[in-house]
Amino acid sequence: MKQFQRRSLLKKAALAGLSIGSVGPLMSCAPSGGGSDSDESAAVGESDNTTVGDSGNLGDSPTADLIIDTTDSSYSVLANTGGSLSLDGGSGIPSPGILIHRSSPTSVNVVSRYCTHQGCVVGGDYVCACHNSIFAKDGSVIQGPASSPLNTYSATISGSNIEIQFS
Repeated sequence: MKQFQRRSLLKKAALAGLSIGSVGPLMSCAPSGGGSDSDESAAVGESDNTTVGDSGNLGDSPTADLIIDTTDSSYSVLANTGGSLSLDGGSGIPSPGILIHRSSPTSVNVVSRYCTHQGCVVGGDYVCACHNSIFAKDGSVIQGPASSPLNTYSATISGSNIEIQFS
């Protein structure tokens, strides 16, 4: 399993413009759902089974495509119920990215940022920048024009790690 060194990860995150907390909608409306130049989130990881955060307490997870260590300060918002984080696609994360929400102490929702209405990018506030579809944290449609939920990904919590499968 490839694991990041903390300094290397923080350097890459700074270059990519990682921001945790309140984020506004992205302005990308490419039909492919990609092409965001926003600084509200960052692509992380370099390959399958990529670990982000402090890797000191990780075990091997052969089935996870991405492992997020919530004890790392860059991802600590996901350590508590109600925390959300937006990540751009790339480096093993499906384009145009994912939205991660800690729904309870034992569960997490991970959804695609690709809007099901016309392929625009859904922002960290779960609102599509193009036509203002609003989605719940589990990806279900709250307000259209989108009529289908966001694609969801399997995720589990193992200790302080969130393990995500994209396939």
